[in-house]
Amino acid sequence: MSAKLPPPAAPQSEEEVTLVPELTSAGAELFNVFQRDCTSALSAIPADKNLKNLKEVIRGTSGVQPALFIPDGVFNTLILKQLDLFDLPSEHAITKSHQCIAEAIDMIAAKVMIRFPKLEREVVNISKDFLSKQSRDAKEFLAEYLDVEKAYINTNHPEFIERYQVAAALFAEPDEEKEKQKLKQNPNSLTMSNTYHQPTTKESALEKLMTRYMRGEDASSEERANKEAELMEKLLIHYFCIVRAHLVDTIPKVVMKFFVRKLSTHLSSLLIKSLYTKEMIADLVQESDKVARRRKASSKMMNVLLEAEKLVSDIAVGRSLH
Repeated sequence: MSAKLPPPAAPQSEEEVTLVPELTSAGAELFNVFQRDCTSALSAIPADKNLKNLKEVIRGTSGVQPALFIPDGVFNTLILKQLDLFDLPSEHAITKSHQCIAEAIDMIAAKVMIRFPKLEREVVNISKDFLSKQSRDAKEFLAEYLDVEKAYINTNHPEFIERYQVAAALFAEPDEEKEKQKLKQNPNSLTMSNTYHQPTTKESALEKLMTRYMRGEDASSEERANKEAELMEKLLIHYFCIVRAHLVDTIPKVVMKFFVRKLSTHLSSLLIKSLYTKEMIADLVQESDKVARRRKASSKMMNVLLEAEKLVSDIAVGRSLH
């Protein structure tokens, strides 16, 4: 007795074989989005962009009565323009996170629900619709966050340099030797210069300022205007960097709250509510023709193997009797 064995089942395609390592890298890809499209993109924005001709801007807003120190109105106007630079990169980071998670949904559905193409299609559509809604909510939240940052320029921020230090630096006498050494060490330094003989306390700084004013020194001089412009630029850059650091920390948290946490806590109940109905369930769990053919071939192979095993067993028993 002989049995004709069916041809072996076709091996999985290359795309199906490589799904597993891609699935395991979904979280790593989201982390790369945080680094590439959030941290790196925001860090690439020049902190001194749009900060040109500050001396003329300060003079143009002073009117007939020049400000004693750096005018607050100029600082607020310029820093608001600087903060506007964060709008597009922040929205882009949310968009890239949305795309990354949508690709992960496609890969998971293709791997887990390969037997039921209709169910896979419905699950993917519902998941992506929910993801799109969360993306809109995340963008609105981030836009509100940026509006909050622009609504109040907090010059009393604990990380921001105190005003009396700015004033002391403005009128302090420079130490040329220390200035040269600092420029050699870091010629591109954008922080507040420490090469001035600055008083160590607020009271001594103000006393020194009042003394110089009473003597009539540095009044309306070109040197004073240059110092004001230089300090204005450094203060703007300093505040810009503070907000940027907060934003780099906030965007990943927004993504995790609106995408990852919402999906993990609400998606399963949403799918059950949308799909688990008597009218839809029978149609959704129909297998694809490809899977049905493979299952039939496997069943046929199993029957042939069982029959072959029985035949071999009968032959072995017959030999033992003889």
